[in-house]
Amino acid sequence: MEHRPSYVLHSVRWKPAALVAVTSGLLYLLCLEPGLYWGDSASFASHLETSPKPFARSYWLYKALGRIYLAFGMTPATAAVAAASSFAALSVGLLHALTQRLTGQLAAAAAAAALAAASLGLAHTFWMHAVTAEVYSLVVLFELCLLYLTVGAGRSAKEALALGLCIGLALNHHRLLWFSFPV
Repeated sequence: MEHRPSYVLHSVRWKPAALVAVTSGLLYLLCLEPGLYWGDSASFASHLETSPKPFARSYWLYKALGRIYLAFGMTPATAAVAAASSFAALSVGLLHALTQRLTGQLAAAAAAAALAAASLGLAHTFWMHAVTAEVYSLVVLFELCLLYLTVGAGRSAKEALALGLCIGLALNHHRLLWFSFPV
């Protein structure tokens, strides 16, 4: 007998979630830290042009994804901050999608998804990490990916496989995500 979760998962309308992600990304880009900031910001900027080495505390995935912005002609400092803003914007959009998936397609569910996304996207600490070169916006993105995939992993082999891949990448990125293992 196959075990199925007792909760109902609803289909996700990705256009509103993408619109939320793009809107929050534009807001973050308008408020980017103009240069180097204290903490890891200088380290990320200085290491963007060197090859990322996959070992603990190197944040190789953040740096590898941040290199994409170097190709657009950004300075290393701006590229590191733009990467953080992109991860934050994707996080806000994914929270919108996760809330839709759990609450459904009713008008109240759409309002709940928008409120959840706005609450995260406009929160002071989240905003601060979205406009500076810090790894925490990618941590939040991984956390939300883990939640999104966990609620569907019992229903789909593809989502279970994606969950395993996400767990591996998340744990390689930051040790804080050890506490996020789906049970």
